[in-house]
Amino acid sequence: MTTMLYEHHFRAMNTGVGVWVWSTDAERMPMIRAGMQWAEDLVAGVEAELSRFRSTSALSRLNGAAGRGPHLVSPMLWTVLVAALDAAHESAGIYDPTVLHSLERAGYDRSTKPSKQAAIQRRRIPRQ
Repeated sequence: MTTMLYEHHFRAMNTGVGVWVWSTDAERMPMIRAGMQWAEDLVAGVEAELSRFRSTSALSRLNGAAGRGPHLVSPMLWTVLVAALDAAHESAGIYDPTVLHSLERAGYDRSTKPSKQAAIQRRRIPRQ
């Protein structure tokens, strides 16, 4: 019995993402491919909902409405907000999800996609 490794790679949240599935049944390839596409679509949906770098995301809309009273949020955003605030409480403030303005003041106001020049420079660094 031969075990096959199926791989699917894509970019999301400014990083490389990979999905790996091992199977001994070659006839399952269509189901495996569908599952890999489902995983990519799921991650894309999370990014679309929670990215602070997309003006249309639920998180960006919530940030934009800050200080203007109650704001209706999606179940996904609510779940993430509750988990983030719970983590802040459990860490006694070591983790703080409310630092948007500090991040923006520090210059982290857009996604940081490395330029081709930066990638070339990284490759030129000699290893010790």
